Amino acid sequence: MLQPIIQGMGRILAYFYSIIPSYGVAIISLTVIVRVLMIPLAIKQAHSMQANRGNQEKMRKLAPEVKKIKEKYKNDRARQYEEQKKLYDKHDVNMLGGLSGCVPMLLQAPIFMAMYAVLQGCDKLLRGTCELGNNIPAGSALHSAILEGRDTFLGLNLNFSPAQVWSDQAFVSVLPYALLVGVMGVTMWFQTKQMMKM
Repeated sequence: MLQPIIQGMGRILAYFYSIIPSYGVAIISLTVIVRVLMIPLAIKQAHSMQANRGNQEKMRKLAPEVKKIKEKYKNDRARQYEEQKKLYDKHDVNMLGGLSGCVPMLLQAPIFMAMYAVLQGCDKLLRGTCELGNNIPAGSALHSAILEGRDTFLGLNLNFSPAQVWSDQAFVSVLPYALLVGVMGVTMWFQTKQMMKM
């Protein structure tokens, strides 16, 4: 099911590499394209989260009344549910409010899984088990660069695993990788902060 998406992303990644021969820039370009295409889902998810916050506030205010219903009908679960549903309907509370925010997230998951598969396939090449042609088109400039170990970004060799980078004793050679991870962490924090404001 994901294979056509994975192959498409591999072709797009190879295309970006053919324009600007930097593996990192190709990955960033692919990520930007994917994020732009998923903006409608992200907006829908943000709106659902915002609506859910309002829903939670209403539920918190109705908690004493819900408690009374549970005490009054503690031996009759069906009636308890019925009365609670009436109360929530009267105050316009969605009992399944939290689930509406999950749907856009679930729709995004296959796209990110496909993107991970494309990039992971290149990592497996180091162990000689990757059939790169399934993810990155064979014969493309990117395919050749990965085979020859020329897949770099800002002078960083992207073929190294984290264990290989951190096992290097020279702090100077580890620093650029650590800075890259730090930049990623800051951007993720900023994105999360912006989403919480919506």
